[in-house]
Amino acid sequence: MVTDPRTANGSSRRKGNPLDERTFEIILSRYSEDLLPYGWRLKAQQLGVATGTIDLLYHDVRGLRHLVELKKGPATTAAVDQVLRYVQSFASDRTRCVPWVVAHRIPPEIARYAQSRGVHTLAITAEACKEALLTRGTDPRIRVDASAAECRSAYWREG
Repeated sequence: MVTDPRTANGSSRRKGNPLDERTFEIILSRYSEDLLPYGWRLKAQQLGVATGTIDLLYHDVRGLRHLVELKKGPATTAAVDQVLRYVQSFASDRTRCVPWVVAHRIPPEIARYAQSRGVHTLAITAEACKEALLTRGTDPRIRVDASAAECRSAYWREG
């Protein structure tokens, strides 16, 4: 099972400062084509299901559902277990669901744990997010206020 398509071992390409989880989620929802596998289209964000709240739900060009659990900083075994619970919510549906844990860093032991349970992992650093913003002409100091969903200027969190 492939983890991060950009690195064989699931580790991140660059070191970077962590984003808060909400900002990370918004960047991935807006710029998925720059940061996630080819052909993914966002279908839902913060989707409530019987087993919890899925951070991001994508469909790909083959019609597969990709359930994404985001974690700022390093991925954990708890995140792997959490996304597996989300898959159970779709058990009666015939559409295949692919569970993912996306985090700033995927420690090797977590990558092994996830792989042994059929969960894909992807490391996306804060620096990669910042690059995606710059590529699109967005000032990386802009952040979305989670409560009002309005853009406002704020300094990129350093350190």
